[in-house]
Amino acid sequence: MKPIYKIAIVTVVVLLLAITTYFVWQRLTPVPSPTRFDAVNGAPVPAPPTGTPLEPRRVSTYKVFDYGIFYDTKSIFYLAPEGKVYKAKAAGEDAPISNQTVNALNKIEFSPAGEKILAAFGDPRQPQWGIFDLIDKVWRPLPAGILNAVWGADVNELITITSGDTGTNLSRLDLSKNPPERKIIVKDFRLKDIDLVYFGGDNLLIAEKPSITYKSRVWLFNLKNFAIQEFLNSDWGLMIKKSAVNNKPLLFRSSLGSNLLIFNDEFKQVDTPFLDTLPLKCGAAEDQIFCFLPDLNSLETDSFPAKLLDGYLTGKVYTIDSLIIIEFDLLSREIKKISSPWINTFDAPFDALNPQYLDGSIYFINRYDNFLYELKL
Repeated sequence: MKPIYKIAIVTVVVLLLAITTYFVWQRLTPVPSPTRFDAVNGAPVPAPPTGTPLEPRRVSTYKVFDYGIFYDTKSIFYLAPEGKVYKAKAAGEDAPISNQTVNALNKIEFSPAGEKILAAFGDPRQPQWGIFDLIDKVWRPLPAGILNAVWGADVNELITITSGDTGTNLSRLDLSKNPPERKIIVKDFRLKDIDLVYFGGDNLLIAEKPSITYKSRVWLFNLKNFAIQEFLNSDWGLMIKKSAVNNKPLLFRSSLGSNLLIFNDEFKQVDTPFLDTLPLKCGAAEDQIFCFLPDLNSLETDSFPAKLLDGYLTGKVYTIDSLIIIEFDLLSREIKKISSPWINTFDAPFDALNPQYLDGSIYFINRYDNFLYELKL
C-alpha cells in the first residue's frame, strides 16, 4: 500500500474518533442554565434550593389589566380589561365584586393602604376618572377636566393636573369634601407627556415619558415651598417606578446608559448589584428587593432595555424572566444576601410585570397570557 493511502486512512480514523468523542462529551456535559444572570458583580448567584422546585401558580380566573393588595384584609383585587373588579380567590372561580364595565382602561393605582382604586379610562388625551371603594363596592366619578392624577398623602387626597377655564394647573384634590375641593398648586403647568409619582412627605416626582428615541428627565417638586429641581439627569430610555418597604418608598430607575439603580426615601442610592432589567419588573417588601431578570440570550442582545424598550412598551417585544431576591439592610443600605429561588426553564414562558409581595409569596402579571400568578417562596 502506498504511503499516501496509509496517511489518508489514519487521518480519517483520527477524525472519526474526534467527532465521536465530541458528541459523547456533549451528552455527558450538563446543559448550562438558559438564564443570563449567572454572575452578579463578578460573583455567581446561588443556585435554587434543592427539593421541590418552585412553580408559578395561576391565581386569577380572568385576564388582568392590573392588580393590587388590600393589606388590612390581605386580599388581592384586580381589574379585568373591561373594568370589572374581581377578588382573587385561593380556590374556585373568582366572582366579580363589581360588574360595571368601562370603556378603554388607561391606568389604575391602588391607594396607599389598598382600600380604594383610582382609575382612568376613555380617551387617554381627555380621560375620565373614577374611584372604586373596595369596602362599600361602588364607583364614584371624579370631576371633569383631570388629565393626570395620583394618590397623595392619604386616601382623601389626589395630586392632579387639571384643564379648565383657568388653564392647565397642578392641583390638590380634597376627596373628603363633597364635591371634591380643588386647590391650585401651580398655575399654567406646561409640562406634557409626564407621569406623576408621589414620594411621601412634600415630594412629588415628575417623570417625562421613557423612550430610546429621546432623552427624558425626572424632576423633584416640593409641594410645600413649590421648589423644583432636576433629580435624575436626562438620559435615553429613562424609566422609574416606586415601591415601598415598611411604608417607606423605594425608587427603581433604569436607562440606556445605566443598569438598574435604587434610591431610598431620602433619595440616597441603595447599594445593588448589576441588574439588567426594567423597574416595571421589580418590587420590594420588608428588607428585600425582588426583580425579574430577562434572559438576554433569547432576546439576542447584550443589553436590555437598550435596544428593546420601545418595542417592549408597545407590546411588540416579550421577555423570558427569572427571579432574583436581594436582602439588604435598611439603615446601612448594604446588601446582605443574593439568591435566585426560581429560574425559568423555558417550559412555559413568563414575562413578569408589577411583582408584589404578600405572606411569603410574590405575585406578578404574566404578559404572555395576562393572568395573575403566584410564586410561593
